[in-house]
Amino acid sequence: MSSETSSFDRRNFLKTVGAGGLALPAMARAGSKMTGGRVLGANDRINIGLIGCGGRGSDDAESFTRYAAQNNNACQIVAVCDVYEKRKRQEAERYKAKGFLDYREVLALPEVDALIIATPDHWHAKIALDAMDKGKDVYLEKPMCHTNDEIRQLVNTVKETKRVLQVG
Repeated sequence: MSSETSSFDRRNFLKTVGAGGLALPAMARAGSKMTGGRVLGANDRINIGLIGCGGRGSDDAESFTRYAAQNNNACQIVAVCDVYEKRKRQEAERYKAKGFLDYREVLALPEVDALIIATPDHWHAKIALDAMDKGKDVYLEKPMCHTNDEIRQLVNTVKETKRVLQVG
């Protein structure tokens, strides 16, 4: 085996394949330029922040929760954010998570490893860029962005920070 493939061991392969399209285990990757503050071991849960608790955000959080229940509690929602106080409070209670009105407060939490961004479309690129700059991996609802400049910024930030960005 070459040195390139030998660093990708069986555990990493199983974590990656087991994601079932959600890309959660890949989000546990550490050692990039902008780390999220936690180095995850094989038995650690991925802590997820939910930004945008409306329809898609709530559905996405439920999908991640179902995935966790079927995969040894691989992840958990630890923070939620929405500008509508009632939705924020409901989702925070539902997941026994911290609740915030400002997404930057979620980005500042060192325990958050990855984010689900399900805000109104015009916020997607801005929040994703800020999240990757803070060392967070991102699951981003479509559309990813609105302009070619935002596309270039996202691509450059993914390359620079080595973070995972998945659009769904």
